[in-house]
Amino acid sequence: MIKDFKFLKGQDDDSHNNSYMGPSWMWATPDMYEDLRYELVSELYFGIDEFISQFPDGFIVMVRSIEGPNNAVRNIYNQSDPEDGGWGFDIVNDLISIDWIRILPQ
Repeated sequence: MIKDFKFLKGQDDDSHNNSYMGPSWMWATPDMYEDLRYELVSELYFGIDEFISQFPDGFIVMVRSIEGPNNAVRNIYNQSDPEDGGWGFDIVNDLISIDWIRILPQ
């Protein structure tokens, strides 16, 4: 079970100086993996913690999109919507669909 979770931010200086060593995720764009062997995985989870807990400490998962129960889809191009308060759904507790990239051996 995951003990802790931290949303990493772009050039956040604090992200290099803290003690968090658990798994995390980042938005992925095709240019980040198009030259690699990969598969797109689509799975349902009750919140981001349940998703991220399947990965080892220090692992960063490339995520293409997260869709909430209200069909609000978030990706690198529309990370938040000011009209609906950000995600548009509860990223921690709602049933969400996550499309993520699994890198395969070359």
